Amino acid sequence: MNTPDAWQHAFHLTVPDHWLNDPQRPVYSQGAYQYFYLYNGDFPEPTGTSWRRVSTTDGVRFQDHGVAMDKWSQPNRDLWSGCLVVDEDGTAGLGEGAVVALVTQLDRASGADAQAQFLWYSTDGGVTFTNLSDTPVLANRGYEHFRDPKVVRVDDSWVMVLAEDTDLGFYASQDLRSWQEVSRFHEDRIGMLECPDLFRITADDGTAHWVLAASPQHSVPGRADRPGTYAYWVGDFDGTRFTPTVGEPRWLDFGFDWYAAVTWPVHDQDGRETSDRRWAIGWMNNWAYATQDPPTWTDAGYHGIDSVVRELTLARTDDGYVLVSRPLHELATVRTPVPVGPGVQRAPAAASVTARVCPGARVRVKVSEDGTRGVDVLVTATEILVDRSSQGCPGDGALAVARAPWRGGPVDLEILVDRATVEVYADGGRIALSMLTFAAADDTGIELVEGDGSIRDAAVAEVRATALEAATGRQDVR
Repeated sequence: MNTPDAWQHAFHLTVPDHWLNDPQRPVYSQGAYQYFYLYNGDFPEPTGTSWRRVSTTDGVRFQDHGVAMDKWSQPNRDLWSGCLVVDEDGTAGLGEGAVVALVTQLDRASGADAQAQFLWYSTDGGVTFTNLSDTPVLANRGYEHFRDPKVVRVDDSWVMVLAEDTDLGFYASQDLRSWQEVSRFHEDRIGMLECPDLFRITADDGTAHWVLAASPQHSVPGRADRPGTYAYWVGDFDGTRFTPTVGEPRWLDFGFDWYAAVTWPVHDQDGRETSDRRWAIGWMNNWAYATQDPPTWTDAGYHGIDSVVRELTLARTDDGYVLVSRPLHELATVRTPVPVGPGVQRAPAAASVTARVCPGARVRVKVSEDGTRGVDVLVTATEILVDRSSQGCPGDGALAVARAPWRGGPVDLEILVDRATVEVYADGGRIALSMLTFAAADDTGIELVEGDGSIRDAAVAEVRATALEAATGRQDVR
């Protein structure tokens, strides 16, 4: 049996016990980012999720504080995804600077049992929360899927984006309590939409743009244009309606395990929001197999991993404006170089690999001692692939190989490897592929295979970090 230490990730946030899924967009409070995620302390019992809080100042190390919004504390029970805002002006009547959470719950108290939006609030910076009422602030309007609110401040109004099957509904409010529909955005080509995102960002040419995004619950094997992770559109938003510049969605990640991602503004040393970059984090899993037992790390008593935090920027290209994502610079401070040798070499379980790879060559990570198993990162003339098929893939195995389109020629790769994760960044962050892996704990080898191509400037470093510190706050108790 694997011990918890064998599977606890070095530089990825993992739930300390039981179950983790959707991230919730952090707010900046008390000099740190207060980040929440959906947590089921009863897993594998399907009793629903609470919101658990961790805090971070650097996006690399997280302090666990236990459950902040408890599913057993009110009659509507489990809390699903939503978002938090800091109500600086006290528009909700809960005090200036109150942290307000809009959360999807089932409207059990009324007997409707339909998805609706409820308001929770905190007057101590996000440490403890109270539900405003057992009655929703936005009741279900006849939809089966009516969830995952994302709220932003636009001029003097609050705007909510809500996932409604293949639509995203836009709602406006002055006080976070009364909401009126103002427009809709339709997208039926990529599956049911979940966990929307909406933000304004300044591009590298100095122009400002709006980004609308969502996580569609559908990954299509063999199609690089349908990974089912984080789809986004760049365009204009006038406070009521979003108009994309290009109708076809772009993808921030071409792997199969970067779902329900959230982004948030980065604050400078004086606590002010910056306009030209954001941080982002995603749940490293896929609903095609998320509820099945992974073949390895559940022996350690937990089931849930987040991606590393990335920094997002918006770049102008010949193909329009695209989001670029890179691992945080702060990760570089916890890396220690290790020698690169020929053949399969033993490597730390938590490592980074960088190399310039030409088509026909591949980098193998998480390689078994006999070389029969591994995760292959392969560059071809038209694609960059991550192949985890030799280590097994839950479900029917159809999602074993992820692929991203590539224009050809050599590409600079940065590969982050942790206990059960591989994240690949290519072309300066214009391409990312995030994948769970299902290797044995001692499959930690690295191999450079030139094949018909070549590999240059290869470097390996051990990543030394403790992503999750011990809990210091409330726990999930009934």
